[in-house]
Amino acid sequence: MTRRKVQLAWIKSDSAKKASLKKRRQSLLKKVKELAVLCGVKAFVIIYSPDEFKPLLWPSSTEVNRLFTELIKVLDVERGNKMIDQEKYLKDRLMKIKENLKKIYKRNKRMEMSELLDEVHGQVKNIKEFQVNEVNGLLWFLNEKYQKVTKRIEYHHQVADLSLQSLNGNIVQENINANFVATANTFNENMAPSSMIHDS
Repeated sequence: MTRRKVQLAWIKSDSAKKASLKKRRQSLLKKVKELAVLCGVKAFVIIYSPDEFKPLLWPSSTEVNRLFTELIKVLDVERGNKMIDQEKYLKDRLMKIKENLKKIYKRNKRMEMSELLDEVHGQVKNIKEFQVNEVNGLLWFLNEKYQKVTKRIEYHHQVADLSLQSLNGNIVQENINANFVATANTFNENMAPSSMIHDS
């Protein structure tokens, strides 16, 4: 016999409502107990009923108080990790602004030094005409370029060394194979029957 589908609607009859509350409350407590025992989880239930002065506490009032206190502590820790006061927010915001300004300053400085370098190459302006800060800027710019070129050269050297090692390994393997074939041929000739040697 199939169970009748329950219509989820407010029960008008007080007696039917109390009977449904009692039945379903016991079913809920049974499910929570099974969940705690089978899965090893911490669980408690607090049910307020309109016709009862005290709420129903499961498994006991002492255990409910203990688990509830533990839950509040966990929530406070998580809330504290996610919360941020105004001072910390302003410091973080200021740090991000400074980092962005530093990036913008370097980008503008590179563009300015690149233009100065083009003027030197194009003989538009003599380097003797530059001010001290412009000369220092050019030295910084050239040093940065030098470091990038050095890193790229080192990278290509590493790639070349790896390619050379691979090539040498292939040559050695080919020599080994050739020596093996030559040795095998010599061995076959030495092991050939004497009659065959006379016939030839």
